[in-house]
Amino acid sequence: MFSLVSSISVIHIIWWTVNALSLVLIFLGSRKNIKYIDYKKKINGKEYLRDTGIAVLLIYFAIFISYRVNIAENNVSLIYYLVISIFALIGTLKLFLAGMNRLSDIELITSWVYPIYLIIGGSIANYYDNFSPIFLLGIVLLIAYPGKDK
Repeated sequence: MFSLVSSISVIHIIWWTVNALSLVLIFLGSRKNIKYIDYKKKINGKEYLRDTGIAVLLIYFAIFISYRVNIAENNVSLIYYLVISIFALIGTLKLFLAGMNRLSDIELITSWVYPIYLIIGGSIANYYDNFSPIFLLGIVLLIAYPGKDK
């Protein structure tokens, strides 16, 4: 029988699984050259901003649904968790790919730094209020930094 600690809920497990699954899908997409999951496509700052905006909207919709599920935790069906997982996976995958595509255009550092930066920086910014502006500065720099093609 599987029991969860009181501080860990099913929603936390879904979000950490979504992060890991997104990284696995990006790795497999780059190996198999899948068109929409390959991180080597170069995009400019406007496309990065558009893709990040869409990804953030999808993630916030999944967060909204997960708060609704937490309110009514006693009679939640598996369909709610599936919907949360799908929106979270698509949003997280699009967010990781937008940054990785932008970093492949800039060619300053390797593209795999971006998802690690988001996961670690986002986790730290969740607990320390003074870290949020520094975390957001890294994202804004990707919008303003010129690419190699220009």
